[in-house]
Amino acid sequence: MLAFLQDYWVLFLLAIVALFIVRMIFKAVFKIALIAAGIGLVLVFVFHFSASDVLQKGQDAAGLIKDASVETVVPLLQSEMKDADISFQPDGTYEVKTTHVRVIGKKGEPTATLYYGDFHFEINVSQLGDVVQQQLEQAQAQQS
Repeated sequence: MLAFLQDYWVLFLLAIVALFIVRMIFKAVFKIALIAAGIGLVLVFVFHFSASDVLQKGQDAAGLIKDASVETVVPLLQSEMKDADISFQPDGTYEVKTTHVRVIGKKGEPTATLYYGDFHFEINVSQLGDVVQQQLEQAQAQQS
């Protein structure tokens, strides 16, 4: 066993590090779930909300967060669009790069992936506005 560890000490070390990272992620997710469950229980038992009301409030909050993120990123993208680099790939995908935002999508599909810093999420391409659509069409016409 000792000879095995001496030969593969790097793999052993990586396995231990991976185990600690997975453990930390699991603990964080578990804490978030416990907090959400605690808030839900307080709303049900203390404030006499029904379980469906609690679920609806959670869905409403998630929707508000998504709307706020779109309302924040779309004006930023539209203001930076004049300096954007747009590239098209032969398979129909396109990439729009600005100084802060990157959008990757496929021509004809209604959704694209928006990258902002370390975060990314799916957006509806129509939410990007007419400025972005016009820039995409112009860039595609120039590359054709």
